[in-house]
Amino acid sequence: MTVRGRRLSRIQSVAVAVAVFLFAFTAPIALAWNQARAYEDPAVIVLGSGNDLSILITDGPARLLLATGDDPGGFGNALGKLRPVGRDRIDVLLLAGSTGDVTFLSRARRTAHARHVEAIGKPELAGVLGLPAEALLPTPRQFRLSAETSVTVETVELPDAEEGPSFAWRATIDHGATRIVVLSDGRVAGEFPRAGSTSALIVGGKDALDALDRVDTRLFIASAPAVSGKDVRRVVAAGARQRSYALRVFPGEAVRLAFVDGGLRLPSSAMQIDAVPSASPGSGP
Repeated sequence: MTVRGRRLSRIQSVAVAVAVFLFAFTAPIALAWNQARAYEDPAVIVLGSGNDLSILITDGPARLLLATGDDPGGFGNALGKLRPVGRDRIDVLLLAGSTGDVTFLSRARRTAHARHVEAIGKPELAGVLGLPAEALLPTPRQFRLSAETSVTVETVELPDAEEGPSFAWRATIDHGATRIVVLSDGRVAGEFPRAGSTSALIVGGKDALDALDRVDTRLFIASAPAVSGKDVRRVVAAGARQRSYALRVFPGEAVRLAFVDGGLRLPSSAMQIDAVPSASPGSGP
């Protein structure tokens, strides 16, 4: 090899090394920038937290997190995927559950590092979480994240219920004309006023599909450990009047529903479900 050839080889080696260094240096910055930008877009992010689902609502600098579930590790992993370094602030944390959920709720509180914390549950819940009595969320309560985005939380006690929960809650997320409804349990959908036109319905627990008897929606979201894909397809298809979609969220997973003009942008993991054709008069069984 000539002197000139060796010199060109060294220059090429240096150029490759510089390129690798620049990529290694700029790629994390670009990723963090994209992550921070997505963290500010108007969206509802469903977090897999066990048999129930937690919800993060973002719009610009405002962030509200509703934490409920039975898998604190899954919750922490899901939330960790979203939060950009140095911009992980949660403005309002709502801890929803019962005194039996204190382990999950306490760990969720430590993980979130929220500026303001309230509890959704019976009066004793605030005490077991070490919160003042006034931290128990009054109902109904509306949180306004921006001029377009609001979250309204309603609760109901069911002291005479022979089966099912004795306490339930519903969160209604409005962004312009788009509405998302979140229910603590599918069996209590009828305990609240009709929600009107609903773009998405998010329900926790093994009885999540029961909510479809009372709420008409194009997108149904449930916990994967609590509800099987086969049951979701069957029930959604049977009740759908048009093409619908469904999502099952696994522990540790974060599923983003971005608000766009006229509705929601669905993730690619959404199952497309066609309505079951109704039998025409006179047709056989």
